[in-house]
Amino acid sequence: MIITDEQMKDISSILGMCYARYNDAIGDTSSPGTALFELQVMRKYATNFLPDEGVIAGCVISDTVGNDKLVISDGTVRFGGENISYSEEELSVDRTFAYAFGATDRYGVIVGFRRDELVAVRDAVRTTLSANVTTGVSTSISITNTSASDGFILPFHITIGTEQIEAWSIGSLGELEISPSYNGGFAAQDHSAGDVVFVSRPLSATVFFGLPVAPAFQTGSPATFAYYPPVSEKDVIIIGRALIDNPNTLDVARSPVVFAYEDLRVLITQTAGSDMFTQVEAQSITQAIDSTSAILSHPTGFGTPGDILSAMASWTLQETGQGFGMYWNDRPFMASGNYLRGVSFAGISRLEFDDQFKMLYRDVYGSDLLTTMAIFRGDVYGGDLSYLSPPQNITYTYATHTSAVDGNLSSGTWTYRVTAVGVSGESSPSASVSVDVSKTSGSMNSITLSWDAVSGALYYHVYRFGESGMDFVEYRLTSDSEVSGTTYEDKGTAPTLGVRRGIKMTGKTIESPAILYVYIPPMEGRFNTFMDGESISSSFTDASTDTRNEVTFTIYGVRIDGTIGGPHTVNVPQGTDRNTRFAIGDTISDLYVGIHDVTVEVGTDVEMLGGRIAWSPYDLITIQSV
Repeated sequence: MIITDEQMKDISSILGMCYARYNDAIGDTSSPGTALFELQVMRKYATNFLPDEGVIAGCVISDTVGNDKLVISDGTVRFGGENISYSEEELSVDRTFAYAFGATDRYGVIVGFRRDELVAVRDAVRTTLSANVTTGVSTSISITNTSASDGFILPFHITIGTEQIEAWSIGSLGELEISPSYNGGFAAQDHSAGDVVFVSRPLSATVFFGLPVAPAFQTGSPATFAYYPPVSEKDVIIIGRALIDNPNTLDVARSPVVFAYEDLRVLITQTAGSDMFTQVEAQSITQAIDSTSAILSHPTGFGTPGDILSAMASWTLQETGQGFGMYWNDRPFMASGNYLRGVSFAGISRLEFDDQFKMLYRDVYGSDLLTTMAIFRGDVYGGDLSYLSPPQNITYTYATHTSAVDGNLSSGTWTYRVTAVGVSGESSPSASVSVDVSKTSGSMNSITLSWDAVSGALYYHVYRFGESGMDFVEYRLTSDSEVSGTTYEDKGTAPTLGVRRGIKMTGKTIESPAILYVYIPPMEGRFNTFMDGESISSSFTDASTDTRNEVTFTIYGVRIDGTIGGPHTVNVPQGTDRNTRFAIGDTISDLYVGIHDVTVEVGTDVEMLGGRIAWSPYDLITIQSV
């Protein structure tokens, strides 16, 4: 029996979906709402233990209807066996959306405590000052252990004696930059080198934003509204939700207000004890959770998705002589005319297993499937030939304002790239820089970027995308010749042009650190030559299997501890045979679970047509694990 790629896609998707539902229903002891978690909570009550996590007291959303903030009261949250205090906090519901939503549209928000943030709050790190701190002069704090802040989510707190300072970024030498919102960005007390420092994270609630919907899809009650953001209780301890009117957009500056809110706290009690259950009931609970754990420990049992996966793997080895993962994940790029179903963009498809199926494979075999993390598509890359280098050393500052004229950027995460434009065209984009604007800053902010000058540049372009973007399109903020210097202030400017870059980030990661490769997959079918996604020549076949243009990749990888490695440079020469791999970095020490950023520069060996680069699908190149 021959299984086609499209049949394999259908089979794998169904298997992954079945396994996810099977696995999620039983769950584990750390996943709220699943059978094992709830039974484990009951057993802890029955055996006189406190529950692991939840709201013990307080953390109530105040009556803020008609205002632009949600006020969360003082409270206590239990997490990881510890009680964590929470101080009253105002959370802005302002969000700047990239699309022109109407004033009568309404969006939903969910409020809760992120589990990764609770971990950071619980795990304070002790170190010492490596340099003096001077009142009203020091804008940063140097510490002996520069890795003390690893794993903390910005902003975090630095406690020195009686002073608790907020840090908002980490400098190139590991120094902790003082937040402008703390004492104007300066230390308020003197401290001497050698003083003890505690780096910690104050507990803060998070607002998760959904997209606005038109009046026809709205309700007057948070309980019946159907368009909240997809927030999982596996990741967040949810305490409430609200409906917000009058969305703020890049095109129109508005002042969103709370329409209605709902308390979703599930309070836990600290009076758990043996009197809640009889001895017989406690024994029954223990037996039930042990029996359910036994079921979960056999994912490859008769008739399960894992059993079918094992049969598929045996068939692949018999028919192809290759292991399941290597064979099915190294599939070629195919013209969409030869591929009936599956993920496709601009007429090009490639088999890629979905995340649910990858979870099944990992749980059965204990290893990851090969994963595509980024795809370079020359046919959507700018066709202008340019040998300018992209700008380097992008830095930033942000400021809060009292008038939208001075700055109309909402709080959140904004990501920027900068290009240089010369007589021969525009350079590839710089490495990206992400700016976290504190959620306490409101919706009137500006961000100022600076970079090193590029020799031969006539002017520069600045690009931006934000976490509120529906499709994460990278928008150009600047017009031609607007920025001739090396600084630019983004005041929330409406985008000039939506730009598709050559790198398509897939956003997928693996569980275990692995070698990453720049991989040039084989091609099957008939394809055209393109410029900016438009066909410019007749089709040719897969008889010609080499790349058409020289490109150089600059790659930053994500380590398992969340730190960033790189940059790593990989050059793919013109005429590289397809089915070729180039290792990224050192194959022993540079092991990653994902990709942080990728940029590409065009080389000197290129095919030209009318003064522009002629791209073809044979320049399709992926970045993968192995």
